[in-house]
Amino acid sequence: MAVGGPSFSSVRRARELLREKSVEIYEKYERLAATAANNGDFETAEKIYRYLLDHTADEDGSSLLAPGVDVKAKQITDSASKAPTITIGVAIGGLGQKSLPDALPTVEIIDVSPEPDSNK
Repeated sequence: MAVGGPSFSSVRRARELLREKSVEIYEKYERLAATAANNGDFETAEKIYRYLLDHTADEDGSSLLAPGVDVKAKQITDSASKAPTITIGVAIGGLGQKSLPDALPTVEIIDVSPEPDSNK
């Protein structure tokens, strides 16, 4: 089956719809950032603007801005925190070890074997 055949028509249609709405979505992001900045929430505004700059492509499809050092550092930090971790514990003998008691307590042995039945 060739790529882009009839089974991919829904994907192609979804891309077309997204492309048609892309300008509207971009403008909403800009309005959200401006509203956040006007309300004094500069951290949110900065995150929105950074997202727009990082995800806006030029005519040939590449990013408008080259990824900065901050972006690369954040990617490394984020991936490290999500990676599985293995914790290995090591005990070193002789440190803080409790000593054995000098003598064991005396134990009384009880015989629990049944006595032979004398009636047999």
